Amino acid sequence: MSPSIKAIHEQVADIPVIIAHLKRMRVAELLDKHFPTNGNWTGLSLG
Repeated sequence: MSPSIKAIHEQVADIPVIIAHLKRMRVAELLDKHFPTNGNWTGLSLG
C-alpha cells in the first residue's frame, strides 16, 4: 500500500506587496551599509 500524499497550496498574491514595502523602507540599502563586501565581490549587492 503506497502512502497518500496531501498537497496544500498557499496564495502568493501578497509577495509583490511585501517586496514593494521593503523597497519603500530601503532595506536593501541598509543591508549593504551594514554588511560591506570585499573588493573581489562583483554582481548583485547583498541587499
